Amino acid sequence: MPDRRRHLPRDRQAGAVDARAGAAARSGHPLPHRRLQRQRARDAPELVGQIFSRVLKEIESGVLPWLPCTTFPFEKAADAFRYMAQARHIGRVVFRHRVEPRRLEQPVVPDATYLITGGLKGLGLLAAQWLAGEGARHLLLVGRSAPDEAAARALDDLRSEGVQVEVLAADIGTAQGVQRVMDALDGGNPRLGGVIHCAAVLDDGVLARQSLERFSRVMAPKADGAWRLHAAFGRHGHRPDFFVLYSSLSAILGSPGQGNYVAANAFLDALAHHRREQGLAATAIDWGAWAEVGMATRGNTVARAGAQGLAALSPTEGMQALGVVLREQLAQVAVAPIDWAQLGAQFGAAPIPPLLRDLVAQSRNRSGAATRAGHGGRGPRVDYAELDTAQRRQQITAMVRQELATVLALSGSADSIPSDVAFSSLGLDSLTAVELRNRLQGAIGRPVPPTAAFDWPTIDEMSQQLASLFDAAAEPVVEGQAPSSEGRREEMTL
Repeated sequence: MPDRRRHLPRDRQAGAVDARAGAAARSGHPLPHRRLQRQRARDAPELVGQIFSRVLKEIESGVLPWLPCTTFPFEKAADAFRYMAQARHIGRVVFRHRVEPRRLEQPVVPDATYLITGGLKGLGLLAAQWLAGEGARHLLLVGRSAPDEAAARALDDLRSEGVQVEVLAADIGTAQGVQRVMDALDGGNPRLGGVIHCAAVLDDGVLARQSLERFSRVMAPKADGAWRLHAAFGRHGHRPDFFVLYSSLSAILGSPGQGNYVAANAFLDALAHHRREQGLAATAIDWGAWAEVGMATRGNTVARAGAQGLAALSPTEGMQALGVVLREQLAQVAVAPIDWAQLGAQFGAAPIPPLLRDLVAQSRNRSGAATRAGHGGRGPRVDYAELDTAQRRQQITAMVRQELATVLALSGSADSIPSDVAFSSLGLDSLTAVELRNRLQGAIGRPVPPTAAFDWPTIDEMSQQLASLFDAAAEPVVEGQAPSSEGRREEMTL
C-alpha cells in the first residue's frame, strides 16, 4: 500500500514532550511531529480540500484508522495528567464527559413508524400489540416467513383499531434483507421513531458438538442483524428515539449448551454500549424466561429455570417493564424475577460470580441463612465425608434423585423415580446432562467427570460412583478454586 501520509498536511504539537525530541527519536519513541504546510495551503486551497475529503472518506470506509485515543472521565483528571507526564500515550488523551440520557416521558407517539424485527410471532408480536396500546399508529413488522393463522388474526385486530401494519418478509441477517427494510422505511412512511430487535433462533449444543455453520445460524439474526441495522440507520440518516435490543439473562449468567446464543446476546449488550458512546439511542434488555410466549416456553425450560430460582415473566409483567425501561433510557438492564438465595444455591461449593455475590448474600441474610464471612459461596449442604458408608450411599442416592427431578422438571415426588431406569428414558439429553453433572459436583464438593450422566446412567450407578469419590484418594473441591483441570475444561465448553 502506498504511504498516504506523505500527501497529508503536517503540523507540530508543542509541549514539554518536545524537549526530549532528540533522545526520543533516537530511541524510536513515537512523538507527535506533524508540521502544517501553511504556505502550500494558501497557494492551493483546493488541494487541501481534496486531501481532507479523501481522508474523511477513507476513515469512514475503514481504510484509514482513527488516531489512537486514550480517554479519562473528568473525575480522573489527576490520573490523566499523570499519564501524560509519564509520556506513555500515543495519540491524544481526551477527557470524557458523562452524559446522562434524557428521560423519554412519552416514548411512543402516533406520528412515527416503529420497526420490530422478529415481529410476526412470540415476543415480537407481543411488542407490536404493546406499542399499539401505547399509541403507535404505524408498525413495520419484519420476519423471515409469513405470519401464521394466529398472528394474522392478531394483526387484523390491530388494523381494526386503526393501526397501519406493514408486514415485510426479509432476513435481516443479510445485507439484502436490511436493504429491504431501509427501502420500506424510506418509501413514504413517517420518520423512524423506535426499533425493537427481537429476531432470534436457537441451535443448542455443547461447544464440542458445535460448528461454524451452527454458530453462524444463531449469530446471523441477532448479532449480524443488529449490526447491519445499526450501520444502515447511519447511512440512511435514521435516528430513532429508542433502539431496544432483546438480549437474554444468559449473556450475564451463562447457559449450558447455549454458547452460540450466549455469544449473540453478549454482542447485543456490547452494541448498546457502543451506540451510547456515539450519542445514539440504544437499550439492551437481558430478559429472563417468559411464560406463555417466546422460545423459553418450549419443552421444560420454564420449569427448569424456576427450579434454579429464575421465575418466569408473564406477558403483562414484561410489557410493564419494557415501558419503564424505555422511559428511563437505560443502556443495559436485566429484567427477571429472581430468588437470589435459591439461585446462589445452584453454585454449590463453587464461588458465586462477583456480579451476584452481594445480591445473594443480602437475600440469605434477610432469610436468616448462614453465610461464610468473606465468601459469596457455600459449602456442600451435607458433609458426606463425615458419614459412614451406608449413610453416605443412602443420602447421596436421595440427593441424586432430587437433582435429577430438578434438572428434568419432573412432576410428582422425586422418590417415585425408579433407581434402575436409564436417565435418557426420563428425558435427559446432552444439555441437561451437563447441568446435572454441575449440580451433583456442587452438591458433593468433589470432581465429577463431565460424562458422568452417560457413564453412570441410572440413579443406582450414579449414587454408587459418587459415593466412591469419597475414598481417601479423592480430591475435594476447594471453595473458590476450580475442581480439577478436567473440570475447568468442561466449564469452558458450556
